[in-house]
Amino acid sequence: MQAITGYMFALGGYDNKLYQDYRALKSVEMFSLSDGAWEFVGDLPLPVSSCSSALIGNCIYVFGGEDTSTDDTSNVQCFDTRHKQSYLINFNLPLPCKLTKAIVVNSTVYLILYDGRVTEFIQNKDGKQNPHLQDIGDISPFKRIHFGAVHYQGKLVITGGKGGDDDLLCDDVIIFDPHTDECEKLEDSLPIPQMIEGCVKISVHKKYMRSNVDK
Repeated sequence: MQAITGYMFALGGYDNKLYQDYRALKSVEMFSLSDGAWEFVGDLPLPVSSCSSALIGNCIYVFGGEDTSTDDTSNVQCFDTRHKQSYLINFNLPLPCKLTKAIVVNSTVYLILYDGRVTEFIQNKDGKQNPHLQDIGDISPFKRIHFGAVHYQGKLVITGGKGGDDDLLCDDVIIFDPHTDECEKLEDSLPIPQMIEGCVKISVHKKYMRSNVDK
């Protein structure tokens, strides 16, 4: 899901009430904050669930995900919110991958894959090169899904998730600097190891924060 002034867009998804081969969705729906109503506005080229997305200008880019056969896909799709049109981008992710995280930092999109690889989405701004992904570093050790990620002061903050050889829940907090390829694991951790489906960055006054949490 992505938000643009006055509207929210939901792209693709999964409906377990449908027949097996049709549970992954390709619909694009728009919610108007002023009207309080959803509206169907188009379709993605390919149905997909468990994908990540990023908004650049008026375009929403959809990365990877799971297709109708529940296989991971490496496709990159785009929906133009102004013209209500969608199309496939002519390059793929480095590997078929669902449950990635796309983070926008100062108009630059960084994509975090489940194996800890961090790539930058290079746009076709001047017509001199086609859109593509460029590897910029690795978070190691990593190998996890269902993790949360946000940006803070130009860096990527990754926390929680499920992974490793034993599929254990994670509680660590990792800072990755995309400019220097430096990775740091903080001493602080989540109060409870958990999977995270989404993260947002907000400001909370310290008087509302608990210093100790019972585990």
